[in-house]
Amino acid sequence: MILRTCSRAILVLCLCGSAARAQSNPAASDPLVALKAGAGGLTADQVARRAAETSVDARVKERGVEVAEARQQAAQAGYWPSLTGTARYTRLSAVPPFALANPSASFVVTPGQPGDATTPRTLNLTGPNPDTLIAASLPPFSVPVNQYLLQASLTIPLSDYVFRVSKAIAAATHSTRAARIDEQAARLQISAEGRIAYYQWIRARGQLVVAAQAVEQARAHLRDAQQMFAAGVISKADTLRAESQVKSNELLLTRTQNLEALGQEQLHIVMHDASARRYEIGEDVTAALPPRAADAELAHLQEEAFDHRVELRALDETAGSVRELARVARAANYPRLDLAGNAIYANPNQRIFPLQNRFDSTWDASVVLSWTPTDIPGARANVRTQEAQEAQILAQREALLDGLRLEVTQAYQAQHEAQVALDTTLQGLRAAEEGTRARRDLFRNGKATLVEVNDAETELTRAQLEVINAHIDARIARVRLDHAVGRDAGSIRL
Repeated sequence: MILRTCSRAILVLCLCGSAARAQSNPAASDPLVALKAGAGGLTADQVARRAAETSVDARVKERGVEVAEARQQAAQAGYWPSLTGTARYTRLSAVPPFALANPSASFVVTPGQPGDATTPRTLNLTGPNPDTLIAASLPPFSVPVNQYLLQASLTIPLSDYVFRVSKAIAAATHSTRAARIDEQAARLQISAEGRIAYYQWIRARGQLVVAAQAVEQARAHLRDAQQMFAAGVISKADTLRAESQVKSNELLLTRTQNLEALGQEQLHIVMHDASARRYEIGEDVTAALPPRAADAELAHLQEEAFDHRVELRALDETAGSVRELARVARAANYPRLDLAGNAIYANPNQRIFPLQNRFDSTWDASVVLSWTPTDIPGARANVRTQEAQEAQILAQREALLDGLRLEVTQAYQAQHEAQVALDTTLQGLRAAEEGTRARRDLFRNGKATLVEVNDAETELTRAQLEVINAHIDARIARVRLDHAVGRDAGSIRL
């Protein structure tokens, strides 16, 4: 009887010592305390903003915007008339004498040697009456072998302004808008992923706290078991069971340590933080999320996504660009109207007769109507190509609508499930806490074994992990739902 009483006293003292150790460390008794926000800690908003600012994918999209803007400027340059300047020097070979004639009169000119003519020539002109001979005196005449030309040509494509340039500018403008929206979509995506990575890291941090607590409890129970085995109260099997529980919890601790370190590294990568500093929690993830009435109806959320998701706007702009390019291609089916002009300063000037070895200036202006029917087959093929691309983009838009409908549905259901899970796990945690307390009381009164107490504490650990997971799942579900319906579009400026 005395031995039994002493053994029971040893059991009670061991259990009381374990309880006292737990009460001396509030974080060990309640792991949610370790997840409270601290001063200067990291928040999800900070991670999202930093991730969006430093995203490599977003920088690639940004370069795409610059390319689209350059193409838009090139299209706008089509409004400028075509101005061409030409400077040419030509060396001619010497030519033999030549004759010029017409039906009513004839004259013969014998040029001198190549070079400058210094003496006047005589032009014998025979009129309608062969007996009449008229002598005319001409200025010095020769065929210079050195010729110089300065010419400026200006072409104004009048028809292109209406049928080509304006449509090309419209297409380039749509492409630029689509590129900017693609950049915005990339930043929004990486921003949402950054928030999720932040919450996953906090999940790992909470699991690490629970695992560390479980190890301490298991080691304390092992020490108690060893003392009780030495006193002959429990069997060797109970001691081995306690040792196995310690090893199992140590493995859990190792895994959660690796998971928490991986979460830290992922945050460094997402934010492109080259420092090796350890982050601290700056957001209270255990606080209840404010309810939103707009989240009550799935159909309303889907319509909101159709109105606000930037990916749909990007496809609309791309389709508009292709549509304008088809109009540009159709312009090749019709004649084109150009206004052309030339200013010539040449030695000799070909419009001055006879040729003079001096610089003379002349000009000309033309209205040109041209049409190339052989371009029509190629233009029609280009039109069909653009129309097929537009149809392809519109089909992609329909597929995106289906995908958005499913994405919103999944996010909606995940949020609802997370809220139910949070309520359930909180109730389960209270039940596990009460069960552990009851098992300890029964043990003190000799109505429960140490194994039952260990099982109750294991159940408490599992309930604590589920509560942490429920809090994190609720916030991740909110992030995914906000992104799915496009509520985060206002957080990134175009």
